[in-house]
Amino acid sequence: MVGGGAGSRQGRRTNGERGEGRQAGARDGPTEPGDGWELSTPVVLPIYDRPETTARVVEAIAAVEPPTLYVVADGPEAGDDAAAERCGAARRAVEEGIDWDLDLRRLYRDHNHGVASVAEGLDWVFDREPEAIIVEDDCVPNREFFRFCETMLERYRGDERVMSVNGTNRLGTWTNGSGDYHFVTYQGVWGWATWRDAWARYDPEMGGWRDPRIRRRIRAAISDEERVAYQRERFEKRYRGESVAWSKPWQYAMLVTGGLAVVPARNLVSNVGFGAGAIHTTDPDSPLADLPRYDLEFPLEDPPTVTPDRAYEQECFERFRKTGRFEALRERLERRGKGAAVRYLPDPVLERVRGVF
Repeated sequence: MVGGGAGSRQGRRTNGERGEGRQAGARDGPTEPGDGWELSTPVVLPIYDRPETTARVVEAIAAVEPPTLYVVADGPEAGDDAAAERCGAARRAVEEGIDWDLDLRRLYRDHNHGVASVAEGLDWVFDREPEAIIVEDDCVPNREFFRFCETMLERYRGDERVMSVNGTNRLGTWTNGSGDYHFVTYQGVWGWATWRDAWARYDPEMGGWRDPRIRRRIRAAISDEERVAYQRERFEKRYRGESVAWSKPWQYAMLVTGGLAVVPARNLVSNVGFGAGAIHTTDPDSPLADLPRYDLEFPLEDPPTVTPDRAYEQECFERFRKTGRFEALRERLERRGKGAAVRYLPDPVLERVRGVF
């Protein structure tokens, strides 16, 4: 580990008070410099070998000047000199982009830990902090994102129903009734925030995945058979080691424990990392690439209940889903005029078929 301990740059700024400081119901427009709001929540920046996108994210972070910044930097594969140079350039982009007083804490890896580096880095952070905002090296947030996360972290602190705060609204804008945000049963990691006690539920091994009781919990949480089949395929691949995404066990933990995530009514983060050099987001033509960011007015109007917005979840699934194996089988049968063979299977048989997938 290089520079793995706490480091400081130009001293440490005193944390400001948290919250809006205005009467409930007031609408004072989007967050802008000079509006009296200052970020007091620590920010976590996981990086690897993408200096160009990293520099853009650091610029967005610099706009809100967090008092504490944790940088989790994975190292290159052994013998990969080109990756070593890119990793070094990404780290320099961070160091050169910091121009405010803060407590800068570095976890710089000498060797490659893979995508597990992010989860390991969050373990390190939450050993030291009760809550944090996380922005990866290809996710560019606006100023409202940080205020939204901080507001939600405070509002739902200690509420075990809520495990995560999302900054990405995949639909761009969405409102279903009232409120400036809503709840979902899955989380996004393109700009997000959480608490130490919620992160403590994270299990990279996904213990209990093969337990039928756990699968029943997931089905009850999702409450839609198509999405259940889709998630089962994703979780099974992660459990077997065919997928290495660190975020799958986080989503699994939320579904198993009944946790919810907050989503803003307007998108606050753009993923600019689609294309060459990406690990997962490899399609530059994806409809999710570089989503536009929107203003969000504060103080926020709360939704009437802390329950998942099923209409939003279904719309996202229909628009962006990747068909699972069970659904692919059903669609093939329906194209051949044999859809009833699946639709009208006796429940015990249908349950066993789904259990395979």
